[in-house]
Amino acid sequence: MKKYIGYFIPIIVGVVIFGLSFAGIRNFEWRLYDVLLQTTPSVPEHEAIVILAIDDTTINNVDMYPLSRDFMADGLI
Repeated sequence: MKKYIGYFIPIIVGVVIFGLSFAGIRNFEWRLYDVLLQTTPSVPEHEAIVILAIDDTTINNVDMYPLSRDFMADGLI
């Protein structure tokens, strides 16, 4: 029997972890993560950085891919 006790410990730990995942511990973990993200200060934005978002609608309207630099410059202005 002492020879098989090494097999029971991982099985018991696995069953406990599997049971806790059904008990809502994972949801609690994500909720706690969301709360901690809300308490952190926001990242300061730099004025010299501009993000130009180009989506599928823009590509379909222009009917060209990749977009030329003229279109990107117009978008930034």
